[in-house]
Amino acid sequence: MLTSVEIEGQIARLEFVKSHTAKCRRENGIKRYDVLKRKTCACPYYANGVLDQAVGFKRTPTGEITLAKAQDVIRKRIQTGNPKASLAPNAVTIEAATKDYLATVVSKDRTDSTSKKYTTLMDQLVAFCKNKGYASIKSFDQDAMQAFYDAWADPKAAYKEDTKWTKMSNGTRKRSLKTMSLFFERCMRRKWITEDPTLIIEVTAESRKKTREQVKYLTREQMKKVVDALDENYHQMSDYNKTRLKALMLLMRWTGLRISDAVKVKIEDIKGDVLLVVTKKTKAPVQLPIPVEALEMIQKLAPYDGGYLFWNRRSEKSSITTVEHNFGTAISKLFEKAGVKENVRHASHRFRNTFAVHLLTKGVPLETVSLMLTHQNIQTTENYYADYSTGYMDRAEKMIRNVWQLGEGQTL
Repeated sequence: MLTSVEIEGQIARLEFVKSHTAKCRRENGIKRYDVLKRKTCACPYYANGVLDQAVGFKRTPTGEITLAKAQDVIRKRIQTGNPKASLAPNAVTIEAATKDYLATVVSKDRTDSTSKKYTTLMDQLVAFCKNKGYASIKSFDQDAMQAFYDAWADPKAAYKEDTKWTKMSNGTRKRSLKTMSLFFERCMRRKWITEDPTLIIEVTAESRKKTREQVKYLTREQMKKVVDALDENYHQMSDYNKTRLKALMLLMRWTGLRISDAVKVKIEDIKGDVLLVVTKKTKAPVQLPIPVEALEMIQKLAPYDGGYLFWNRRSEKSSITTVEHNFGTAISKLFEKAGVKENVRHASHRFRNTFAVHLLTKGVPLETVSLMLTHQNIQTTENYYADYSTGYMDRAEKMIRNVWQLGEGQTL
């Protein structure tokens, strides 16, 4: 058996170099075994050289991303005579890794709904790993990531039993995959793993365009049934609370606001019959007229502290998600009572669809509707409502003909 001095002598004759991943080479403009100057990376070390023992090798991977641990691996291989010996598995658990990641992304700078999405995905990761038997973050390899990704599209995946987790849409899967990549990037910076398992995933392109059947909105008759259902089925609710709920529904119907924006409307946001707000999701300002029907209902409300019309904010720590949930649940129940049962889980969003479809079918240009919905890209509006934007070429032709009739200095 070699003495410790002899072992250290052999290690001293070896050269330890990083074997850079394709991503690292691409980002830093280097070759596989180049020395990365003035910067560190999470690529694994290789040992170069020939040992005197039967375990001799030339350029062999150690699987470690720090020099000290890479040397420990070779030291162990010399001592044991096993050319595949490695250090003990990393003790960092899946739960510990997800908590570490969430501590960096869930902050006051993000909205409650965004933070909840990160937390939900990490909870799913932990549940999946417990179901499949993955304990440490190092054991979660590419095969595990592929299985986890595939399970997102399966509402009956084993780890989803007895939970509210359902099937993810293609768009949600793409966003979740990006989040997982950021999670593993964090793990690599912590030197817990050496590569990002999400690199194995190939995302299949799918059209995000909605058909007419997929865009759920309310007809005039359905809207009346939903409002009437409040008086017919909620005798225990006070007249004032009924008025408040009616006002909220009419506001969303005639402005297209998401429920997260509608419940935060203040009395000062309404100038005459115009609503001026900055939306929560896109941080975009929007100017929306309010019809008499909705305005009269809103004027019956007494603002809470802070001027809020729908949010009884009792303290600085009060969360808007509570009032969103309460109103959303009440609206879903109303839809069921009114016989509008399709997709009631997202009932409040149907008011937004109704606003958009009504404008488009009356000839309002798609780009104008996109502006009113505060979509960041008109492509989003097209994906949802293109099938309702008909006759736009005829309107464009008419507009051009009208321009021809204008005199000097006149505009449409």
